[in-house]
Amino acid sequence: MCNHRKRRDINIKKAFGGEFTLAIGCKLNCKYCPQEKLVHQYIKLFGKDKLTMEFEDFKTCLSKIEKGAGIAITGMVEPFHNKECAKMIRYAYEEGYKVTLATSLEGAVEEDYELLKGVKFEGLLLHIPDAEENSKFSLSEQYFDIFNKFNKEFPVDLYSCHGRVHEAIRPHLDPKVTISNGMNNRAGNLEDSNLESHNHTGALVCGLGGGTGWSPEILPNGTVVLCCMDYGMEHILGNLLEQDWGEIVEGSEYRKFESGLEDESIPLLCRQCAVALKKEAASYKLKNLLGSHAIKVARLIKSYINGEITKKELEGRFSKSEVITIRKLVNADTVCVFGIGKLFEDNYFNSLWHNIIQADMFSDNDESKWNQSLHGVPIVPPQELKNFENLLVITYVRDDTEIRKTLEHIGSFDIISINDIFNLQP
Repeated sequence: MCNHRKRRDINIKKAFGGEFTLAIGCKLNCKYCPQEKLVHQYIKLFGKDKLTMEFEDFKTCLSKIEKGAGIAITGMVEPFHNKECAKMIRYAYEEGYKVTLATSLEGAVEEDYELLKGVKFEGLLLHIPDAEENSKFSLSEQYFDIFNKFNKEFPVDLYSCHGRVHEAIRPHLDPKVTISNGMNNRAGNLEDSNLESHNHTGALVCGLGGGTGWSPEILPNGTVVLCCMDYGMEHILGNLLEQDWGEIVEGSEYRKFESGLEDESIPLLCRQCAVALKKEAASYKLKNLLGSHAIKVARLIKSYINGEITKKELEGRFSKSEVITIRKLVNADTVCVFGIGKLFEDNYFNSLWHNIIQADMFSDNDESKWNQSLHGVPIVPPQELKNFENLLVITYVRDDTEIRKTLEHIGSFDIISINDIFNLQP
């Protein structure tokens, strides 16, 4: 085994995304939101000292999430109840995060709108008033003014309504935007016979998170709970103000979450959740490409490097091709990722795969990318790859047929596909 690779740090240090609850206690008091349960449990555990997230704490928590990853400003409260919400969104956007916002705009003011001008949201959901008043909107002149400005300035992906659309808001809506009336029982946190209940069995994956799959929920004091359905704070994973993500994912509650997705005998909120999916029926992306899977692969590689898994045990657990993939990853002196297109952009950094692959350089057939750098890693022309000994090239595309032809004309070195790494099942 090559000592150069062995010395590399395989620890997962940053999260691949997160959702922020910026305050505790929501004035909308929605019928279909277990606010009372959340407020009671939060105050019981932490008191009333930090019911609103402070800007500096937001920056600290954000620093524990990979740059370029998706974050959601929504959570279990109207985000503009925090007066620094717009400032936080602006900061996250300028730091390079992909920001999704879900808001009723209750509490938003003119200064917030001005501060957010120019922000390109990854997704924007506006919660609108309902005729039954299941959500307690103010419907003031200020509310309609802010609503119209947001509606005009930012592309809205979806309107959400907890009932029939209130007639007062109807003239202000964009007719091209879909209105969703779908409600759920918040993973069993609401007792309402009109809402569908769930009791999933078998292996599960999370279908939540706006394309990123499961996403942890970060509360005002930095506490990380399982997700935006964990109103009772049943699964406290850790605290991002006190720990880095690597400590949290090695903790007992995160491990319980991982095991509970596979083993239905372990109590887990996901079993009652409307967005949980059967693992065998889930998309390839949700099963293999995301950060939660990368964490498992990182653990496996680290165990092999540290001698916690022997060669014999490795061969007993994995197929011959999988063992070859693992050994090549561990033994190479130098690693190059070839192909820095859409698949790479979508998940190399923000789904944590860079922790496992640890590329020394990138390369691509696109000349316009050569002799630049990305996150401090140089992008070299393909011809330069012939200058490296014991080089492993990882092709980061769906179909690497053409790339392999290119590489064969350059030199002789180990090549594996990123799909071989994605498909490892620890």
